[in-house]
Amino acid sequence: FFACLHPTMEPSTMDLIKKGMPKCVVPTAFSSVFNDQCMLSFDTPYSKGGLFVNLSSHQGFSEDHLSLDYERTACPLYLHEKWHKVKKPKKDESEVSKMAIGVDGGFDPESTFDTVKEHSVFIMPERISVPFPCTDLPELVTQVCNAIIAHEGAAKKAQAAWEEEEYQESIYAKELIQVNNGKKILPDPQTWIDEATGEQSENLWLNLSDGYIGGGRRQMNADGTWTGSGSALKHFEDTDRKYPLAVKLGTISARGADVYSYPEDAMVVDPLLAQHLAHWGINMMQMEKTGKSMAEMNIDLNLKFEYSRILEGDKELTPVTGAGYIGIENLGNTCYMNSVMQSLFCLPELQSKYVQCADKIFRSAGPELQSDFPTQMAKLGLALSSDRYAVEMGLNEEEPNAVGIEPYMFKNLVGKGHSEFSSDRQQDAAEYFQHLLDYITRAERQHSSRLGDSNKTADLFKFDMEIRMECTTSGKVRYTQTKHNMLELPVPMDMATNITEFEEYRAKRQKVQADVEKKDEASPVLANVPFTACIQRLAAAETITDFYSTATQTKGTGVKTVRIKSFPKYLVVQMRKFYVDSDWTAKKMEADIVDVLDELSLEWLRSTGQKPEEELLPEEGTGKASGGATQPDPAVVAMVVSMGFSENAAKRAALATGNSDGEAAVNWVLSHMDDPDLNDPPVQEVGGGGAKVVDAAQVSMLADMGFAPAQAEVALKACDMNVERAVEWLFSHADDLDAACAAAAVQAEAAGSEGACGDDAKGEYTLLGFISHLGKNTGSGHYVAHLKKDGQWVLFNDRKVGVSQTPPKGMGYLYIFQRK
Repeated sequence: FFACLHPTMEPSTMDLIKKGMPKCVVPTAFSSVFNDQCMLSFDTPYSKGGLFVNLSSHQGFSEDHLSLDYERTACPLYLHEKWHKVKKPKKDESEVSKMAIGVDGGFDPESTFDTVKEHSVFIMPERISVPFPCTDLPELVTQVCNAIIAHEGAAKKAQAAWEEEEYQESIYAKELIQVNNGKKILPDPQTWIDEATGEQSENLWLNLSDGYIGGGRRQMNADGTWTGSGSALKHFEDTDRKYPLAVKLGTISARGADVYSYPEDAMVVDPLLAQHLAHWGINMMQMEKTGKSMAEMNIDLNLKFEYSRILEGDKELTPVTGAGYIGIENLGNTCYMNSVMQSLFCLPELQSKYVQCADKIFRSAGPELQSDFPTQMAKLGLALSSDRYAVEMGLNEEEPNAVGIEPYMFKNLVGKGHSEFSSDRQQDAAEYFQHLLDYITRAERQHSSRLGDSNKTADLFKFDMEIRMECTTSGKVRYTQTKHNMLELPVPMDMATNITEFEEYRAKRQKVQADVEKKDEASPVLANVPFTACIQRLAAAETITDFYSTATQTKGTGVKTVRIKSFPKYLVVQMRKFYVDSDWTAKKMEADIVDVLDELSLEWLRSTGQKPEEELLPEEGTGKASGGATQPDPAVVAMVVSMGFSENAAKRAALATGNSDGEAAVNWVLSHMDDPDLNDPPVQEVGGGGAKVVDAAQVSMLADMGFAPAQAEVALKACDMNVERAVEWLFSHADDLDAACAAAAVQAEAAGSEGACGDDAKGEYTLLGFISHLGKNTGSGHYVAHLKKDGQWVLFNDRKVGVSQTPPKGMGYLYIFQRK
């Protein structure tokens, strides 16, 4: 603690403090205290000027924004925090025992430093500083300051600890077959050998059903060497997949062991492990661990990996920093958000709306800055677009007091109420992009007077597609239009330029015996699918075998073609590399998109509309879901989502099947996987119009809270029928609710009368950037963004930014094209 600089505080200073005391509020454990990051920038107590926490609002501000906050709140008293880290002696890496961050036994980023904290009471506008604690300070001021210092802080609450997923109990464990073949396994590790190769290894697995000892799958050790012959998996296949569980020798101890389930393709828990091991003569209680578990091998790799370098293949990239070249810290599986935000803020329209108008946005914001979307959007955009944090985010990562861009307020705000984006799990960048556009649209509608610019951000990406259906029996056609913000392209594996080589590789890989004899595993072969082939497959006519014709009143054959009716300013292209396998597991295609075009022309895909000689199908029954359903059943939607499909696809399926049941809805999704609008919000119409259907039960729920039914309907429509958001909307406009409802009704009417998305400009584009996914499915792995800036390609890998000499365009998942 620091003593007061003077035995007695100056009377004038005490008078200023007493004058500001009526505004002081003592925070409780349940209060939101922002003592670790500025509300309007990413400065922290570690920043050069420290952080000033308002003793009334408990919000923190950097020195640059201190005067603005004083103008807004008129509270003159602040707690000034100035912290710096001092390196401690190196921690023994053996203390890390599990793949985790922020939990016992896991990685602790703070464990290598001691934090020295200095505090003072700061008085505005006189800018007088009184060291804290000080015995002359009034008791109330001391209580407020102590409570702020002791508070955990909003950042730590937001950044939940990450830990690898706990293993689940195997469904095969309790009914496991164990063969009585007289085989016994000695406890001496020197006697354990791979029965296929006759060699000893640290990567040996004992099949718990028949006692076979085989090599695990080939994997790289931390020192770069490889172990594992793959014979254990081959044995599982050769025995007709009857013996599912294997335990890793060397990991067995009284505390447990590594158990793997081949059919479940995961590490699992065997509750009867002691019994199953005893069958082979192994006393689990007497065994000692001699080898590394799978978690420990992962830890070993993570501890030795050089995170300080940005690599592209085997080439080290040149780090770059400065305005527009600022990275974003990963808050825990937030690389999907980081990649999307870096891509959006390279667009001049967002720079104009949020960055250049940041000061106006900050000054017009309400008291709850953490919940104000324009403020948090401008805060992030301003940090990425200026050089304020260039030094901290640049070359000197070893500097412990460096400030990083940690947008936890932005993440919490945009993800609030969403089951996935509010979690710390990895997410699909494409789904987040669409969710974000929906969120931005609502926010820009609500804050239109503050933002000034009448152009909506989402409109930059919107376009119309035209679907032509022809009944082959009658020859009559139907044209329908759907609105999109993303062009989804199929990845036709059959059109790969190396299809023969790829099929040969897959066949060899299935023959595990070939891998058993090899010491060096061959490099994997990916299917090289041309980018143009993906576009051609989208444009190709598709035969629909169960097409219901309103002309013949029967099901028959139809032909479906898709064309683009209008072109957006920015075209986002999603490569549909991910799919759900027959066993309901999410998978990623083994494909590399080749020959991605820097200059893309889609004029040949422009729709021409109905031809003079074409006769339209009758309108009877078109555009209505079977069974007359107007709202998707939440239970049906939940079941479809649990199978790995998007919420919008689930809603479309529920409506299309009349909310009959989950199985019918899942089957509908599987049969419509190629629909370009599958993941778009469902279009629900009444009487052929575009009016949104309001659920009477939802209106009644809001009416029970004291709102008029008319107000409830407006709120629900403004919030896309989301009750939780509608409640927030109603309370946020409580001061003048009738006027807000009237304005929202006008906006809704205007939105409903909007014509075609996009415009008549030519479909000629230039590649602006792409987001890549590394990993086996969208629920895991890592996202990075490559963006073209100032004539060069730049890699944005979370906080790391570097010049890319050979950008891996074939790895793209989302491509962003700018219209010429």
